[in-house]
Amino acid sequence: MLPEQPLDIKNCPTHEKRCFTFFTLSGCADRTSIICTEGAILNLIAIKLGFNTLQLGLLNFFYMATTLIQIVMIKTIAQNGKRKVFIYTYSLAALFSGLLLLLPYIANIQVTIAQVYFFVILMIVRCLVFSGFACWMPMIMDNIHPNKIGRFFGHIRMWFHAVGLMFLLAIAWFLGTDPDWWHFQCLFAISIVFYLCRVLAVLPISMKPDRQVDNDIEPLLVRLRRVAKDAPLRRFIAYTFSFHVIVVASFPYQVQLLKSLGYSDGFITASFAMTYSGAILSLKLWGKLADRFGCRAIFTLSHIALAFAMLLWLFVGKNGYSGVLVFAYYFLYSIFMSGNGIANSRYGVHLTMRYCQLDIIIINTISFAAMGLSPLLGAFFLYATDHFYFTVGNTTFNNYHLLFTVSALAFLLPAWKINALDIKDDPTLKALCAFVWQKLKRAPAAS
Repeated sequence: MLPEQPLDIKNCPTHEKRCFTFFTLSGCADRTSIICTEGAILNLIAIKLGFNTLQLGLLNFFYMATTLIQIVMIKTIAQNGKRKVFIYTYSLAALFSGLLLLLPYIANIQVTIAQVYFFVILMIVRCLVFSGFACWMPMIMDNIHPNKIGRFFGHIRMWFHAVGLMFLLAIAWFLGTDPDWWHFQCLFAISIVFYLCRVLAVLPISMKPDRQVDNDIEPLLVRLRRVAKDAPLRRFIAYTFSFHVIVVASFPYQVQLLKSLGYSDGFITASFAMTYSGAILSLKLWGKLADRFGCRAIFTLSHIALAFAMLLWLFVGKNGYSGVLVFAYYFLYSIFMSGNGIANSRYGVHLTMRYCQLDIIIINTISFAAMGLSPLLGAFFLYATDHFYFTVGNTTFNNYHLLFTVSALAFLLPAWKINALDIKDDPTLKALCAFVWQKLKRAPAAS
């Protein structure tokens, strides 16, 4: 293993270019491995195993709740170094992912046992993945200059979204209408290979020395109290928590609604691939805009656009244009979630570099915890409104449509939280729109 060495990221352009390459390769490998057991694929496997609405919500909740292990890993990372922890945890994740290959055989014996087995192995793998992911942002902060962080995230996320799009479209074709278990076994095997590829990609990257003796490590409770008393950090955590709760609340139930309407697994996976296509087209632009205009305008624009996109679900049914609306939703979701993600990461990096880079782990953990809590809240909402429906003409609106409406309106909450962030000096949405409009006006003249 290469030694962890101090380095000067300001005066090392060749090192920075090298890091762009290896971080991109590692990110692409991570995206490929995660797709095999995340999002639409996770919910399709769960539905195939017979999970009901509440069980689906609980599965998605615990799947994301494993992110809390990142906070526990802060001391381990400080003692042993980022790269060492990263390598061990992802290697173990690959090992335990191999146990998912046994899932079809257990399902043939007893479905209930298979459900428990899937849940337990999935939780172990996710705990290991999140333990390794805790090292990811600090490793980036060691090697990428703060003034280029927006462009970096735009570059790397464009590439792993491109890989994700191609891979998801391939999966959609591979799964077809009614996939057998061996199709999912192939996905499990692919995830094992790419977990290991993610590890190999970071080996050539040098890291700043960060091993500390026990006496120098800030105790976890002391760190959490310090973060809670830090007003800018506290406000940002409140914002990112509320935003992710709202944006993910209906996500698993979109898949469930489409299944109930008779859409095939292949169609659902292909439509989910649109969450990558919009990102590919927009991420580089978002990165440049974030470095030039800051975060305020991007946060505001993303809330407005995501609320509008969520309302498209009100018109999804068994009619001819519903398939187009589903693809349009995921495409718009992809574009504006990418923008919010770039601004979110950029603001979080600049905020945590004031004191301790490991504080970014706490922010990421709370964001992922919100994504875990959100589907559970969605499940309870659907159960509480189980008998809700009304008809307008030939169209029936039920509790799923009510969930989508509430989610769209709820984007006003994190939009209100934006004003509490330390970004009042950033240009407004009006300034951003004026800049983009001027660029568009000059484009025909330049051509």
